[in-house]
Amino acid sequence: MFEGVSGVVDEGLLNTYAEALKLPKETVERAGELYSRVVAAGLLRGRSRDGFIAASILAALRLDGWPVTSEDVAVALYRDFWRSAEKRIRNSYRLILRALNLSPPAPDAELFTTRYANILGVDEEVRERALNIVRAAKELQYTQGKNSKIIALAALYLASSRTLHLDYISRRTLCSKQAVKERALDLMAKLGENIP
Repeated sequence: MFEGVSGVVDEGLLNTYAEALKLPKETVERAGELYSRVVAAGLLRGRSRDGFIAASILAALRLDGWPVTSEDVAVALYRDFWRSAEKRIRNSYRLILRALNLSPPAPDAELFTTRYANILGVDEEVRERALNIVRAAKELQYTQGKNSKIIALAALYLASSRTLHLDYISRRTLCSKQAVKERALDLMAKLGENIP
């Protein structure tokens, strides 16, 4: 897949990251292809190889429709210093999209809702109610251009009748409780009495 000595190191790092994230083979191959194009485009000069490999994985996941963020990839790969790694991955991801002229679809708030319902351990009724809130917001075109992860968490917070504490949501999802609270208030104002 990769050429030369540095290519062997890059392929080893890609495989290590793929194992840590438990990625399917097709996604790993797509990430490898994207990374090869990054190298061919000369984007690595003076930049972090591991950041671009992680960003290639993120791009491959997004192109395959997976609901992941740069934060998710950073936490999985760089547990102890994920905040600085997340910034590097996010910046590398943007460079990849621009240089390779890629436009992956925006992550779907419904997929994030299901994912975070499992992480937060909510029951089926709350999950369904949250999905209905997200669908109602979509119908009003409220979700366009907004962070899908925050919308999903706000919908779960509202669907639980606020029994899910914001501190708990924040700790489990590494998301600002203020952002979730503000988005929940926005959703309540936008949907009004139409909240499912």
